[in-house]
Amino acid sequence: MKPAFLSAALLLASTIAVTAEAQNIRFAVIADPHIGCDGADTALRDAVSSINADPDTQFVLFLGDIADRGDAGSYRRASKIISALHKPYYVTTGNHDAKSPERYAAFREVFGRGDFRFDIDGVRIVGLPTGPSEPNRHATLSDDDAAALAEACRDTLPVIVAAHHTPDLIARGERIFAAVDTVRIVLWLAGHIHRNTVQATVPGPSAVNVSTLEGGRYNIIEITDGVLSITTVAPRTAEERCWYETRLYERHK
Repeated sequence: MKPAFLSAALLLASTIAVTAEAQNIRFAVIADPHIGCDGADTALRDAVSSINADPDTQFVLFLGDIADRGDAGSYRRASKIISALHKPYYVTTGNHDAKSPERYAAFREVFGRGDFRFDIDGVRIVGLPTGPSEPNRHATLSDDDAAALAEACRDTLPVIVAAHHTPDLIARGERIFAAVDTVRIVLWLAGHIHRNTVQATVPGPSAVNVSTLEGGRYNIIEITDGVLSITTVAPRTAEERCWYETRLYERHK
């Protein structure tokens, strides 16, 4: 199957000019492991083993719904499996982790708040925890995390956001993003719907990722001088399929 490409109109909306010497990264995305569901532990172990066997993957992002029932025991089991990674990893929340204060407290006990920010090879990665509640099926983003996103977008680095939900599902999103230089956000990574797809969101575009419940499947994200490719890896069959490719931004030397 040939990789899918963004439309010309969306490319114009999402492509920016950035200045940096190196913007070549490769990382793994694990979404919706749902520890506590049948087969979830084994599926996550398969993904971790597959990632460990890939010497070129630099780090791993976990996009929430770590535990299906949001219980402390599931988070401890998840942490034990995830800690077997030989790569740096970063974890944020999903609705199953943060839709009640009790669940969010259990998540935080093991993984912290679920926020992170780091720069690597000319790209900035920002993790946003959505929660702790979801009124009307919308995610919530705290004022502090909204301010942190705005701060992360204040220089020339391209920004990739890692969150469980796409931005259109965040309550008060129009007001939140009005205070952010969203042109710096070249990609929004999400989970939640358990399938691979790309959506024309603002900020965005949003790349939604398959759940590891699907046989341990996960995605490899590669960006080389502004060109993005997304490849799904199926650990149990060793199949790799590039299903999306586009130019995110132009690099000025």
